[in-house]
Amino acid sequence: MTKIKRKQSGKKATRFRRICIVLFLYCICGLAVTICLACYNKDAKDCCVRGDDKINIDDLLPRKEKQHPQPQPKINPPRIIKLIKPGKHINIPPPEERIGPNGEKGFVHDPKFLVKDPRQFRIVKDEKDILCAPPGTGTEGQKGPPDLAKIRHHIETSQEKRNVTLFCAIYTYSARVNHTIAISETWGNKCDGMLYASDHSNIETGHVHIPSNSRAKFGYRGMVQRTRAILAYIYDNFLDDYDYFHLSGDDIFMMVENMKEFLASDMVREWEEVQDQYLFAGFWMNWGNMEDGYFYLGGGSGYTLSKKSLKA
Repeated sequence: MTKIKRKQSGKKATRFRRICIVLFLYCICGLAVTICLACYNKDAKDCCVRGDDKINIDDLLPRKEKQHPQPQPKINPPRIIKLIKPGKHINIPPPEERIGPNGEKGFVHDPKFLVKDPRQFRIVKDEKDILCAPPGTGTEGQKGPPDLAKIRHHIETSQEKRNVTLFCAIYTYSARVNHTIAISETWGNKCDGMLYASDHSNIETGHVHIPSNSRAKFGYRGMVQRTRAILAYIYDNFLDDYDYFHLSGDDIFMMVENMKEFLASDMVREWEEVQDQYLFAGFWMNWGNMEDGYFYLGGGSGYTLSKKSLKA
């Protein structure tokens, strides 16, 4: 019995050694095949080494299969095109819900109404003594007149530095018509295009009915959806007509000349020329429970977007 067991164990050991030898040979063959395949891989040139000799794959390939690097043609950045068809924005009321001054659906206003028909500046009687005070005796003080003269001189002599077009959009509502009248009589007609986005349309005041899907309707808490609706309206109707767009509240006074001079500057132009950079400018704010290093653009003073940004 002992001899039989020894013979069986000897057979098992011999069989085990044979299996190990076969596996070892498979491993050697597999390694050799892998090396050969790598040598014939066009992307793995100069990878085969035998001693100190280096084998070049170009020497192993037939002449007709030899490939030489070709100069790559210069590829221009792709043009940004309108990806959203008019009226197809997400969570924005359809165009037919915009009601015109005569009840027409899908109303689109004339953005140049202030350029074509500028409003005359009127001074309220109660403020006439203050606004029309002799130079140096009003709210500007003694140093005011020289500074105002410099500003006026620069505005009159630097028009070539403002060779961009600017569309101004104001979010408002019917109860704030006095605010939009003040804008129309002062700085509004200096914009190349103007929009008073409101809760109704009125030819006399220039208000345009721009509804949104906000539950707060035209209230303050509905500003996010109102802003989206206004930008969608501009995108659909005036995107290609202007270089820059500014959206703000109705309680600001904007120096349009300064804004356009900034937008026409080399700094902004060079920024816009970079393919993946977009101008979205405004007043940085950190308010409430925001962590340090996080900011948002204040809505009161407004946001300025380039045509490229609005397209994107």
